[in-house]
Amino acid sequence: MPPEWVAIGSQVSAPIGLAATALPPGSRVLAPEGEFTSVVFPFLVRDVLHVDFVPLEALADAIDPWTDMVAFSAVQSANGRVADLDAIATSAEANETLTLVGKRAKSRGRASTAGSAGWPVMPASSTCPQGGWLG
Repeated sequence: MPPEWVAIGSQVSAPIGLAATALPPGSRVLAPEGEFTSVVFPFLVRDVLHVDFVPLEALADAIDPWTDMVAFSAVQSANGRVADLDAIATSAEANETLTLVGKRAKSRGRASTAGSAGWPVMPASSTCPQGGWLG
């Protein structure tokens, strides 16, 4: 991954806000139901974007040619469910859809990006210790 594609922030919502701002009006964003608010809120506040929610298990199948970005946490902070990263990446690539992944997990009772770093396994070239990755 080219270094210019990597954004690092002190909190997950700041770089996700940049990604949300970069999407043109009318873009469709797909996210799992119950997704962490810091992942979806930057998209929801832009009333020119269409944000659709589906169950986490249906996320990969819901990506279609009209999906501009899929935004989700690798591990759901509310319940620890793990996203099927391979299926989502395959579907996103097939549909030329941008992928934004926040790495969140519960760590000692609190949501933490470091709590899921390295689990599940993600390519080292596409991850950062705080925030997520966009590919």
